[in-house]
Amino acid sequence: MPYLETSEDHFAQAASAFLQETTADGTVVLSGPCPRCGHAMEYLITTSVVKGWRARKAPAPTVAQPVEEMCCTCEQDHPGRPVDYLGCGAFWDLPLGS
Repeated sequence: MPYLETSEDHFAQAASAFLQETTADGTVVLSGPCPRCGHAMEYLITTSVVKGWRARKAPAPTVAQPVEEMCCTCEQDHPGRPVDYLGCGAFWDLPLGS
């Protein structure tokens, strides 16, 4: 399957069934088959923040339901994939919590 940056409605539904594990530092590891290519993948969601100096700005607006922007991270070969990229190009928004 060639690399193609694409998203379809059913990608998020398929990814919602991924196995979810939480590490000691609070990182959430989602694992399962990519909804597009079917290859095994893992996706990390971390709540840690890297602190640094930056100008103050208004806080971000509150989102009714948090969403994680996910993408395929499989390590299988996909023709046309840019150098230093992972995955087949599939991406989706996964609603968190409920």
